[in-house]
Amino acid sequence: MKINTGLETGKSAHGIRKLAATFSADAGATTHELMAQFGWKTVSQAEIYIRGADRDRLGLQSSNRVADHIENIIPQTLISGAGKIQKNTNKSTI
Repeated sequence: MKINTGLETGKSAHGIRKLAATFSADAGATTHELMAQFGWKTVSQAEIYIRGADRDRLGLQSSNRVADHIENIIPQTLISGAGKIQKNTNKSTI
């Protein structure tokens, strides 16, 4: 069965439901919220979307943690110009 979504022709109802479930899980919906929203009777269907959202979220958190760690361990002397004494460019006229 094909429905007209107004977005693109030829999208199936299943595809639209899958996209909606993915968006809901990404937004933080719980397993039981997804079950209620989509009428699923078992936890297993909802957990497919929850695991995917968790994997994405945890991957981003881990990447951010690594980036923060790298930023904190790089000595400040490696930053261009750090530790250099500025030359006094003001000429004394005395």
